[in-house]
Amino acid sequence: MGGAGAMYATLRNCRVALNVTEMNGGGGLFFATAENCVIVSNRSVNYHGGGSAYSTLRGCVVAFNNAGGDGGGAFRGSVESCTIVGNTAVRGGGVAEMSVIDSIVYFNTAAEQGTANHADCIPTYSCTTPDPGGTGNIAADPKFVDWQNGDFHLRGNSPCIDAGLDQPWMTGATDLDGEARILGS
Repeated sequence: MGGAGAMYATLRNCRVALNVTEMNGGGGLFFATAENCVIVSNRSVNYHGGGSAYSTLRGCVVAFNNAGGDGGGAFRGSVESCTIVGNTAVRGGGVAEMSVIDSIVYFNTAAEQGTANHADCIPTYSCTTPDPGGTGNIAADPKFVDWQNGDFHLRGNSPCIDAGLDQPWMTGATDLDGEARILGS
């Protein structure tokens, strides 16, 4: 089975880190739901989804995961309002074959040319490169404070600030720092 960190589970405000699976994928999560979690440094040795496979992620940081197949950060499922950075895979270093909404998918790497950040995804209201076209997407550098050292906060001049799509679930919700997800109007 996959999901060395969690399988068929719902996680909130958790850290899923340093897990390894050699079967079925999902080094961190497999068929799971995660909200406001940090999914970091997990590995799927022979399959897909270093950070997660077949999972739903909302408001998560998915960083520095590795997959021996597709989707270093996440494979199949969906991500919404997530930051997916520094992951590696054969194809789709950040994400592969999934729904991507209101997320930053940047600075990932993949062996297959042109799929460093995303492969077979149609992002909306997201920041990624190459520009996937579509609705509300931007390809500019998101300007993290220091992503290489794990600080994914956005600098004040980031093009991602106020560029996302407000969802009904965000009203009253907080981010990973405990701050209101929506500030102002």
